[in-house]
Amino acid sequence: MNRIIKLSPWALLAIISFIVIFACSFYAHTNYRVFAYDQDIFYVIGRNWAEGKLPYVTAWDSKGPFIFFFNMLGYLITKSDIGVVLLESINFTLVSWCSYFLLSKYCSKKTSFIYTLFFIASHIIINSGGDQVGDSNLLLSVISIFLVYNWSRKYQDGIIEHPWKYTFIYGLFFASCLLSRLTNAVAICASILAIVSILVYHKKWNNLIKNSIAFIAGCCTFALPFIIYFNIHNALSDMWYATFLYNIEYAMHSQPFAITETHFPLIYFIFYNISILSVLLSAIIAIICNTRKKTAYIWGFIAICTIGWIIKSYANANYTISFLPILFVAFIELSTLYKTDKKKLYLAGIYMISIVILIGTSNYIRTTMYYESIAREMRKDAQYQIDMINNIPKEDSFIIYNGLPYVFATQNIRPYYPYWICQDWAIDNGMSLRSKVRDCYAKGDVKWIIAYDYEHSHIKDILLDRYSISKKDKKNKLTLFRLK
Repeated sequence: MNRIIKLSPWALLAIISFIVIFACSFYAHTNYRVFAYDQDIFYVIGRNWAEGKLPYVTAWDSKGPFIFFFNMLGYLITKSDIGVVLLESINFTLVSWCSYFLLSKYCSKKTSFIYTLFFIASHIIINSGGDQVGDSNLLLSVISIFLVYNWSRKYQDGIIEHPWKYTFIYGLFFASCLLSRLTNAVAICASILAIVSILVYHKKWNNLIKNSIAFIAGCCTFALPFIIYFNIHNALSDMWYATFLYNIEYAMHSQPFAITETHFPLIYFIFYNISILSVLLSAIIAIICNTRKKTAYIWGFIAICTIGWIIKSYANANYTISFLPILFVAFIELSTLYKTDKKKLYLAGIYMISIVILIGTSNYIRTTMYYESIAREMRKDAQYQIDMINNIPKEDSFIIYNGLPYVFATQNIRPYYPYWICQDWAIDNGMSLRSKVRDCYAKGDVKWIIAYDYEHSHIKDILLDRYSISKKDKKNKLTLFRLK
């Protein structure tokens, strides 16, 4: 007789999380990798680091070292890019477990399980192929959001003081954002602002001081190992420039909706920011129902601050990964509202489910239509660059200027110069980088340079002065230069 094996929610979540994330990431990795600019950049730098080559000094990008460290660990698992996919799947399994555990403190086990599945589905919609900056610190994001929510519930019940141990975790999360992409910390910064404002309003100065010290301690605990490491290797200034200073310029240069991939930015915004909009919706419903107003105002404020930043940013879909745990706040608050007004909860639930189905469908259409057409052209561009590489003797050094990171990742190429990818784009978004790139190419000794659209590049004069043209592909704007 066949026996039915009953699995615990923990085992089911582990199986579902790992298989779903691995399958989705592997599918995107296999079919749309050429479109995965950031992921390939992270992978190449992580691979370099695993081989003993320091980030920023040997391969530069405008992100903090934590995302490169994550990719380095992934590469070490299998000595290939599949290791990164495996690590991401393991990481997200831990995120799912943590989410289920924390949800079960407020909801039944069955409800917590369903909410966690909802979270997994929402993550798939916005993860843009996986290995995004927000994925590496998602676990800390989940814990931080739950701790803020736990305090907001206590504040609703009249307990004002904020536990300093919570703030230590916020410090860890903030530092992980600072050392990956600082904008991931927008929601937690808004949360801290709300907490500080309430403590100041109620004159809880001692509690505020304790929390401030705990926050600094949390930041130092996470950041100091990286700071010490790069300082020992005389690369601390390089790290801070790429992680922080360059990105200030980048943020000032950013244009809202620049890459929304749609002629309807509002629709794009709704599709990919459902987690934050859901919190705002739950807060509005709570205020209308005249219940739990303190909690509603706190999370309404956090949601509005986060939405305000998104509107002023590039509004890329995967930017909301770090904010995704806010979705749990909406779930818990709506479950609490269920006891007060079932009809409004049902309407809100139908709204949220409909939105997720809608964004899932839209994402499928976007992927199959937009991504497929773009990826098809980019595969051709990548092949043209690979064909140009084949003209270079194997023993000679070379670099690609304005090339695709896909070529470096898939052809097992190590960057010869630190400024190895998207050079002109990076300069256009942060002009302080221009002198660094020009100095590198003016003094370097690389024998061959493959340049895309060199006539409009920031190093045109250097190329024409130090190199001779060996081959031209006018149709694809590729030129092969040889050192004179």
